[in-house]
Amino acid sequence: MTCTIGNVHSSFYNGSRFAEATRAVVVTLTYLLGVLGFPGAPGKIQNLGLRDQRRAIEWVYQNIAGFGGDVDKITIFGQYSGGVAADWWTFTYKNDPLINGIIMESGNAFSFPMNSRELQAKNWHKVSETLGCGSSKDTMECIRNKPWQDLLAASARLPAAPGGNPVRSTPPFYPTIDNQTGFGNYASLLEQGEFAKIVS
Repeated sequence: MTCTIGNVHSSFYNGSRFAEATRAVVVTLTYLLGVLGFPGAPGKIQNLGLRDQRRAIEWVYQNIAGFGGDVDKITIFGQYSGGVAADWWTFTYKNDPLINGIIMESGNAFSFPMNSRELQAKNWHKVSETLGCGSSKDTMECIRNKPWQDLLAASARLPAAPGGNPVRSTPPFYPTIDNQTGFGNYASLLEQGEFAKIVS
């Protein structure tokens, strides 16, 4: 999954064969992507998509026993941006991870640096201006009254920015540094041991 496309209905992410082979309970989750998940609106809560992931794991934690699962053996798995998100999880929820293992395929916290708050806000206001809601201050209420199709169309016009990874640009609406769910100093956090000590 990337932060603009991907869904759990893809046959690529069908966990039925894995569940049958391992007798594991496989739960797939969706979360908001692009401008809906990572709008970057100044003064608002950031990284809604990452917060969606937390709510989903909280639900799993509270209900997995009812499906024959073991609450003490919850493992999160992600590929590409999902792998990055799984690694971010260990830093964000170091004191309350709710999980016991992670599997990161093709990505970790150092793979794709987050957008800065300034860039994310600039992109938000470009979309806002396109929709006739202005290019400064609080434009959220105005945008909420616009058709979601128009919001997605306006956001799709913005180009990706050169990323910190040489093989990948950064989408205009991507996780941003809020120092709650996303950080800009993962290297130092790693050196200081500021992450959940779980199995990977």
